[in-house]
Amino acid sequence: MNVILTCRHLCVSLVVLASTLSQNITYAETIPATVVQHMRTIRAAPVKGERFVRELDVDGDGRLTHEDARLWQRLADAAQSALKSRHMRSSIEDGYYLPGQEAQSPFSWVAIKDDQFDLEKVPVERWIDIAIEAKWLAMQVQLLGPDVQVSDRPVGGSLSKALPGYDPVTMSPAQMCEAVSHLDLSAYRAAGLTPTATFDLDGTVWTGNIMESFWGAVIDAKIIKEEAAPILRSVLNGMSLVDPRLTAKYSANDAAREILRRFEDRTLPSDARPTAKDVFLAILQSLQGLRVDDVRKIARQAVEHGSSMYPPWDQRLFATDGCTPRVLIEQLRKQGVDVYVITATLDVLGDEGATILGIAPDHVVGSRLLVRRGKYTGVLSEGPYWLKGEIMRQWLPSPPILVFGDSPASDFSMLQQAMVAGFTINSRAPMPARDRDEAGGRLIEVNYRGTMGDSSRLP
Repeated sequence: MNVILTCRHLCVSLVVLASTLSQNITYAETIPATVVQHMRTIRAAPVKGERFVRELDVDGDGRLTHEDARLWQRLADAAQSALKSRHMRSSIEDGYYLPGQEAQSPFSWVAIKDDQFDLEKVPVERWIDIAIEAKWLAMQVQLLGPDVQVSDRPVGGSLSKALPGYDPVTMSPAQMCEAVSHLDLSAYRAAGLTPTATFDLDGTVWTGNIMESFWGAVIDAKIIKEEAAPILRSVLNGMSLVDPRLTAKYSANDAAREILRRFEDRTLPSDARPTAKDVFLAILQSLQGLRVDDVRKIARQAVEHGSSMYPPWDQRLFATDGCTPRVLIEQLRKQGVDVYVITATLDVLGDEGATILGIAPDHVVGSRLLVRRGKYTGVLSEGPYWLKGEIMRQWLPSPPILVFGDSPASDFSMLQQAMVAGFTINSRAPMPARDRDEAGGRLIEVNYRGTMGDSSRLP
């Protein structure tokens, strides 16, 4: 199958991250010798998404102070200068951040020379880790400071008192909207940072997966190239209750329609229905050879008008007791919170889907497809499914005040990093166990009972 998953490390060109923090911090004249020793004990990236307050204490004096923030930012700037000297960049446009998988932290290779951070012994491919993680650590210190006793508590959730009525077990949608409308943003103002919030899309702001509606619109348009037919037929032939003699006569469009029909037919036995992964890969193949502009128009059609099998997508937005994602986002914006989306759905769908929430495409990242000469190739170049926490640290201008997600697999790492609260929306069964075991039970469960287009209870 013509699918390749790639993430940047050596081959990706990496852009200097604009840093409000670095503009506001004056460097310390000297770097304490204890810094290097303490750095050897600090992980480059959070393990299982969790970072602890003691890790932010870079000078090892037992307190978080402005000096710690200055030192972390100074290290981040040194790494960015090193990247720039090699014409490398750290922009998300150049590739999603994938931390090095080596056991040894890149911080352990950092040295001090002439009161400067020396990265000579740090492997070049780990410079981006230092640039991104040190900058994030500096901002976390700024938010927790200015003079805090070091402890073993997680950084995530440290500012939970900023959410009125915070309940680490559950809140109703109405309670969530009311609390969010009265957020205390004083820590961000004191740090000179713009507060941010991050949302997933599928299952978090609406029910279902927008890719299926989009695929229905592609099928309705009858534009799938026949080159995709063999793979689409093979997907069908892998299911039970399929006659290969019949599918051999299917066009690419016919095969795609039958796959989608079976996916939606819950009366079929499980082995007669495609898996979500089958559908995702089939969608990629259906886009092979299609012009990017044409696909974007169809994505907009699916969002605004739906398809023969699906209603307009805004009808799928969750809604209970007057609290909808639109209301929530409007409340955040009124308070000066910058809202971002990190979704595993295709980037073109993320862009168009987020418009119904009033979120611009430059605040949305999704799974990227490889494009050649203005046409999709059917190849996935990179996706954020397992990297949402990493992408957040690479991309956001500040650690998020709130995070909203539903998946215990793909959203958990970013939920953990919310400085105030992570909200799990209509979450799946493993989420409470992961919350208890890995986040100390601090995530807030919120359950919607209906959607904009259907006032009945959700299953």
